[in-house]
Amino acid sequence: MAKKDLPPRSALLRTGKLLRAGLSAAKSEIKQRAKTRIESDVQKIIEIGDRVRREQLETLVKTLGELKGSAMKAGQMLALEAQEFLPPE
Repeated sequence: MAKKDLPPRSALLRTGKLLRAGLSAAKSEIKQRAKTRIESDVQKIIEIGDRVRREQLETLVKTLGELKGSAMKAGQMLALEAQEFLPPE
């Protein structure tokens, strides 16, 4: 296993990884809201929102899957349970 494939060893690095995922989600949310302010087509607004939520969830699941301990377990559970409330793609 390559060194970059290993989960972060220290709690500080794991926390940093989670914070980066949260900041990434916040950034995409701000961008999405800015786009919907200038968009007048309701269907397009819904499509933008769906795409952003899907990207946010994929980022969160990927990040949690790279960690260990309770964060990893949360990522595994989210990956399994997300099938029930997300579209098939």
